[in-house]
Amino acid sequence: MPVFAVALAGAWLKKTLVLDPGPVSRLALYLLIPCLIFSNVSRTRVPVPELARVALGVALVMAVLYLLGLIVARITGASPQARAGYLLSTVFINSGNYGLPLLLFAFGEEGFAIGVLYFVTQSFLTNTAGAYVASRGKASAREALGKALRVPALYAALLALPFPLLGIQPPSVVLRPVELVGRAAIPMMLLLLGAQLRFRVHPSHVSLLAAAIITRLVISPLIAVAIALMLGFSELTRAVFIIESAMPTAVLTVVLSMEFDAETEFLAGVVAYSTLLSLVSLSLLIPLLR
Repeated sequence: MPVFAVALAGAWLKKTLVLDPGPVSRLALYLLIPCLIFSNVSRTRVPVPELARVALGVALVMAVLYLLGLIVARITGASPQARAGYLLSTVFINSGNYGLPLLLFAFGEEGFAIGVLYFVTQSFLTNTAGAYVASRGKASAREALGKALRVPALYAALLALPFPLLGIQPPSVVLRPVELVGRAAIPMMLLLLGAQLRFRVHPSHVSLLAAAIITRLVISPLIAVAIALMLGFSELTRAVFIIESAMPTAVLTVVLSMEFDAETEFLAGVVAYSTLLSLVSLSLLIPLLR
């Protein structure tokens, strides 16, 4: 309810013309999210081998989903823009502003800490690879790569990584303002979620929408089960990993689509419907893993 209350506030603010999603989405992409990534990565105290295994697992899940998405897009004959939108909708997961609060409620602080590792890795890949996929709908591979490299989340993560590797924290004069700004990222993304919730989908996109939701809520957690067993996760890490992989489509995909001119309307529909249907799918999945 707290998550959806903030999203509904965003929908109301958009309707009353108080919230303009365009400038807010750029603020989140270029400032708030990089600060959130830096503050989380630089302060983590999870052992490096476990951090590496979780990061590898996230990368494998996203890679399998990407390959699967290419196959589905080719079968359906989707246009380059539609293909970019479909890939964004299935590969990039709402593991932060939806997943982290849910993990805190279901598994406590320990499960939340593991979820942060998933979120940081997935956010890093979303802000870099996601930018490439989003811009690829209308740009060449070289132009898309150039746009992806301009997304600051990449550099925020690279600047933060030495601190957990060396077992130290950034100076408080640096960490405190960055952490303060980063805390605004999750509520801002929830407001954007509400502002971008659209349940109307163009008839030509209905089959692609259904495929995206099934992939996101059903196929993705099944892929995560196989990868978790392959990597030998502990019981708690495995449960968190699977639940995070079963989250709906990330709100950030809408932000990226607005910035790089991908299928914003289609993505907003996938975010809306997958978020709504996840209330059922996650309620069934969590008891099986606890």
